[in-house]
Amino acid sequence: MKRLFALVLAIISILTILLCGCIENETIDQDSNSNLSDMINNTNKINLNETKNLQENITIPFEIIEMGMFGKEKSRRFIHYIKNNKTVIEVYLGEKPNTGYSISITKIIKHNDKLIVYVNESYREGVHAMVITSPYEIVEVNGTYDNVVFELIGKDE
Repeated sequence: MKRLFALVLAIISILTILLCGCIENETIDQDSNSNLSDMINNTNKINLNETKNLQENITIPFEIIEMGMFGKEKSRRFIHYIKNNKTVIEVYLGEKPNTGYSISITKIIKHNDKLIVYVNESYREGVHAMVITSPYEIVEVNGTYDNVVFELIGKDE
């Protein structure tokens, strides 16, 4: 009987706490309603400049053609050229003393009339084979782009 009484008392206490937090005696006046309407209308309006900026930056898909640790370039080099109605992009890290170094293209964005190629250079800590490497990656994108800019986003040397 004591357990039943304690359970009923606990349930009543919990319900009282929950209901007291949900009920308020405040009323909403007309000014509050108009402010709420203004906020809703303002969030539905799109700033034309923001829309224009979004349209200018378009992520371009790319296909990795080749990548590896033993490239042909002895120094860091970024190349682009047109082949078969596609733009080929090659990035070379140059000669490095071990296999811990890497280079990769993380994304390509079309901004107005140019391509921005984001290149990540990195070094992994740890035990590596002590052999001279030259990491590289070659990708291609559909379309022909003469204005290609390379942006280095990571360099851990």
